[in-house]
Parts: sequence; C-alpha cells; structure tokens
Amino acid sequence: MPSLSLHPVGDAIEADILADLFPVYLAERSRSVNQTTLTNYRIQTQPFFDWWHEHGPRQSFVLTKAVLHQFAAWLQHDFRTRSGAKASRNTVRTCLTRLRAFFRWLHVSGRSPLDMSEWLPIPAQPRPTPHILNSDEIHRLFAACEGSLRVRNMALIAFLLETGARRKEAAAITWENVSFHTDFSGYCRLEVVKGYLDFDKRRTVVFGTKCGKLLQLLRITHGHDSGSVFGLTGSGIGQIMTALGNSACVDFAAHDMRRTFATYWLKHCAATSPSLAERLLDVQLGHSPQTVAQRHYIALTHEDVAAHYVSPLDGVQLFGL
Repeated sequence: MPSLSLHPVGDAIEADILADLFPVYLAERSRSVNQTTLTNYRIQTQPFFDWWHEHGPRQSFVLTKAVLHQFAAWLQHDFRTRSGAKASRNTVRTCLTRLRAFFRWLHVSGRSPLDMSEWLPIPAQPRPTPHILNSDEIHRLFAACEGSLRVRNMALIAFLLETGARRKEAAAITWENVSFHTDFSGYCRLEVVKGYLDFDKRRTVVFGTKCGKLLQLLRITHGHDSGSVFGLTGSGIGQIMTALGNSACVDFAAHDMRRTFATYWLKHCAATSPSLAERLLDVQLGHSPQTVAQRHYIALTHEDVAAHYVSPLDGVQLFGL
C-alpha cells in the first residue's frame, strides 16, 4: 500500500506521491458516490494538483502547514479560470473542502502519518452583497461581449435578465423547448434541475423581444435548431458572468440577474393588484404557492405572465434591437 512519509524535521510530510494517491481515493469513494460526483471531485481539486506539480519541486515535495497556506492564498488571489476570471468564493471553498476530505482520508486510511486536513484553511469570506443591476450596468455588460462568442454571451445575458432563470436552468435549455411569437418574444420550457430542493420541477418562462431576437440570431449563427442552446454548464455560466463583470467593471454574480428581474417586475408590473403581481412573479420564478387557495384553486400559467410581462431590458437600448 503506497503511503506518505513523515519528514525528519518538524511537522511535515514527504508528499512526492501525493497525486498518485488521489485516484486511489476516488476509487474508494466510487462505492458511495456516482461517476458525475467523482468527475466533479477531479475538477474541483485540479487547481491544487496543478499548483503542486509546479511548486512541489521547489519545496522538495515536502508539505507543511505553511505550504498549504501558500496554496490557499494563491487560489484566492492568483488562480484564474479558463475564462480568465478569478476564483469565486464558492470555487475556493469547494476546492479547499474537497482537499480536506482527501487529506483526512489519507490519515484515516493509514496512508499519511499526520492529518493534514487541519493544516488547510477554509477562509471565512463574507457572502457577496446582493446586487440589483441598473440600466447603465446592463448596457456595459452587453458592451463587454466581444469576439467569436459575442452573440452567445449577449443572448445568455438577455435570457437570464428576461426570464429570471437560475443559471443551471439556463444551462439545461434546448432549442426544442424554445418557442417564438411573431414579435420575437416567446417562452421556454425549463426541465427539472436537480439541487434546488422544492424548486425541482418543470415550468415555462416568458421572455421579451430583445431576448428573442438575440436567441434567433444565436440560432442562425450556430446553424442548428436542436440540442443545447448555450452549450454551457451552470458553473460555466457563472464563470462567464464573472469575466464579463470584470471587463465591464460591474461587481455582480449570475444570481443577481434573477434578483434584478424580480425587483424590476415588482416595481413595474401593471397587474390589477400587488398580490397578483407577486403571484405571477412566483409562476415565472418557479416559487411554490404560499396559500391553500393558490395551491388548489388559482391556476396561473405562463400565458398570464405574458399578459402582464415586463423586463429589465425594457429601458435599455441594445444596438438597435
């Protein structure tokens, strides 16, 4: 059984075979988790193993508490995703949490004489303040879309802002589930997305003309009418939004687009009563009805939403759209 050795000097581990032990860890974890989860473990911890491959030789492949703190600082401040964005708060915490579990397993399984999990800090990062995007910030985000993926990114921003969909829901939509009206507005059927507790249910969301025009342009650009609309995962959408925010100097998270839609709706929806506006918003966002009457006797659909529809893009000039 390959294992790590205690370094002769101080609390340190000779960790030259550390990367070789991770597949062993995954093989054992495969008894209790599925293949998708194992793939996520690999992706989520890859920043560390890439960093260790480069920095390990400089440390003579000796791991100490100080070295792991160096990695945590690098992950927070210097690591960049494929899109060039800094690691999000969740990315940092997930990576460090997964590594802690791996290091704890090394010790419990007898492959490490020390429990290195306690050496790895989990930074106490404050949760980002919810941000409601204004018209100027929205326009700057669209203007930040450049290059070969410009149309896709613009369509993605518009879809998130005009539907209030969660990023995982947006990642899962297919062209087969998108329908258009003659004015380019339309609706999209969202499939079940796991991981949202009581929100795991199908629903249909409405979008406006600006989103519809960009989606049509995206479909023409892609040249196909089937399959994934954006070709992204939920985390990929989050990374793209972060990168665009950095380019546009707008400090926001992908979920803030959902908040922006909800806030704009409640301020501008011309429903007959505030309670109806709130109920229509629940239908669009996929929130569960709050009262017995709403659950059993009031049947509102996306068509009712469309009859009162308003969008944060209503007051935004978008390059002639």
